[in-house]
Amino acid sequence: MISIPNVTRIILFHLLVSTIIVTAFSPVWSSAGKDAGAKLRMATSSKELKNQDRRKHSPSPQDLSLQNRTSSSKTVADIRLALNSLPRTPEAKVKPFDEIRNDDTVGGLSQLTLAIDQRLKGKNRGSSDFAVDFTQKNREGAMSGLLGYNAIENDEKTSILSREILVVFGKPLIDDQVTVEYASRIRELALTLAGKNDNFPDLVCFCGCVRKGNHISDADAGYMFFKYLCLNEGISLQNVKIFVDRNSQSERKALQNVVKHLVEEHVSEWLAVSHHSESPKDEYGLERKALRKKIKLHFTLISSDYHLCNINDIHHRSPNQSLLRSIEMLRTNDRSQQGIMTEYDDELSEFQHGRRKRQKTNNIVNGIIDCSWSYRYASYPYAYSRDDASSFMGKCFLLCENLRPFFVNIKGVVAEREFLQRDNFLAAASIRHNLISLMEDLYKTSPSLQTGLREINTYTDSKETVDIVLEGATLSLGRCIDLVRPAGLHKSSVSKISFIKALRSLEHCMTQIRTFCDPDRPLDPKEWGQLYPIIDEEEETGEAT
Repeated sequence: MISIPNVTRIILFHLLVSTIIVTAFSPVWSSAGKDAGAKLRMATSSKELKNQDRRKHSPSPQDLSLQNRTSSSKTVADIRLALNSLPRTPEAKVKPFDEIRNDDTVGGLSQLTLAIDQRLKGKNRGSSDFAVDFTQKNREGAMSGLLGYNAIENDEKTSILSREILVVFGKPLIDDQVTVEYASRIRELALTLAGKNDNFPDLVCFCGCVRKGNHISDADAGYMFFKYLCLNEGISLQNVKIFVDRNSQSERKALQNVVKHLVEEHVSEWLAVSHHSESPKDEYGLERKALRKKIKLHFTLISSDYHLCNINDIHHRSPNQSLLRSIEMLRTNDRSQQGIMTEYDDELSEFQHGRRKRQKTNNIVNGIIDCSWSYRYASYPYAYSRDDASSFMGKCFLLCENLRPFFVNIKGVVAEREFLQRDNFLAAASIRHNLISLMEDLYKTSPSLQTGLREINTYTDSKETVDIVLEGATLSLGRCIDLVRPAGLHKSSVSKISFIKALRSLEHCMTQIRTFCDPDRPLDPKEWGQLYPIIDEEEETGEAT
C-alpha cells in the first residue's frame, strides 16, 4: 500500500508542474483569445471574416507609398552595385572547331554556333564584304580538291584489280563540227590511252545528243575525231570496247545511260570471270551458304577543268543532286538497290510541275559491285588567249560556269531538299562583282575591244551584241542575289516564291552568257589528226621576241 504522505507528495508535484506550464504560456493564449474574441465581436458574418483576412495580407496604401519612396530614392550606382553582387554562372569555354573531337560534347547550340563562326572567320568567310579574289580562291580550292581526290583514288586503284571505264563528256558542236574545247577533251582521252601501254581500259564511252542546228550527235562526232586521231598517232584500240550514247539530253542522263549499259551488257560477264568473292563469314561470324563474286569498277571522267571542278563541288555540297549518284547506286551490296533511279533532272519544269517518279529497272545483278571514280581534265583553251576578244569572252564564260554550284543549290532549295549554302552565295556575289569590273574595263579602258566584240559572230540568228547581253545577264544575276541575300547571309528566311524568281533570273543570266559569250569555235581542218594543237607562226614569233 502507498502511504498517505507519499500520495500527498505526488499530488503536490503535479500541481507544481501544471502551475509552471500555465504561467509560461498564458500570454500567448490570452492574446490569441483576445484577437479571436475581437474578430468575433467585430464580424457579423463569414463574409466579413474573409475580408478581414484579405486586408491583413495586403499592404495598405500608406505602406505602398512608403515603399515607392524608398525604391525611388535608390540611385543608379546602387542598382549597378546590386546587379554586380548577383551570383554569376561561369561562361563556357568555347573550343576551336579543329580541337572538337567526336567524343567531345558541345555545351549547347550557342557554343556550337560560336565554334562554327570561329572556323568560318579563320577561312575568311564571315565578312559581308566580298573580296574580288574570292572566285579565284574558290576555284583554286576546287582544283586542289580535284587533284587531291585523284591522288587518293589512284592509290586505292593500284591496290585492287578493277575494270576501268573512261567517260568523255561531249561539248555542243558548231555547224556539225568538233570545237576547239571538245577536241582538247578528246586529245586528253588519246593521251590517256597512249600512256596505258598494254593496260587498256575495258570500255570507252562518248556522250552527247544531237543539238539544235546540227545533224549528228556530239558523241558520234567525238568518236570519229578520236578514231582518226588514234589512227594517225598509232594508238592501238585492240580489245577496247566502245559505247556511243546518242540519246542523253543532259550530263546526268549520260551517266545513267552509261551505268545502264554496263549493267545490261558487261557486269554479268565480268562477274562470271572474276576471281574475287566475298569473305566466307558474314559480319556476325557465321558461315555463308553461297559466296557471291565481287568486282570493282573504276570510272575515269574526262572533261574540261572547270566542268570537272563543278561536278566535284556539287557532289560534296549538294550530294542529292550530284551527277555521280548513278555510279554510287552501283556501289552497294543490296541487290534491290542496284536499279538505276532518277533523283533529279536538269529541267526547271520538274520543280514547277511536280517531281517525276523514279525509273525502275529489272536489271538486278547477282554479285557485289564496288565503284570508284577519278577525274582527268583538259585545260580550258581560252583561259589565256592572245586574242583580246576571245580572252575577254573566255573570262565571262568561266565566271558563268562558276555559277553552276549556286544554280544547283537554289534548285535544291526550290525542291525543298536542301538549304541555301553560304559559300555558294558568297561565290555568286563575287562573280557578280567580277562581271561588273569586266564591264567597266570594257567601256573605260578598252574601246577597241568593245568594237571587236560587236563584230564577233556568235553562231546565232540574234543580232544582239556581246556587251548588251552581258549587261542584261549582270542585271539578272544582281536581281537573283538581292532576292536571296537574307538567306545567303543567314539573317532571315526567304519565301519559296522569291527563290523561284531568283532561280529564273539566274537561269536567264547563265543561258545568255553561254549562248553569246562562249568563244569556242570549230576546229581548224589542219588540226585534225594532231595530238597536240598547232601553234601559229605569229604566236611562235611573239614568244621568241
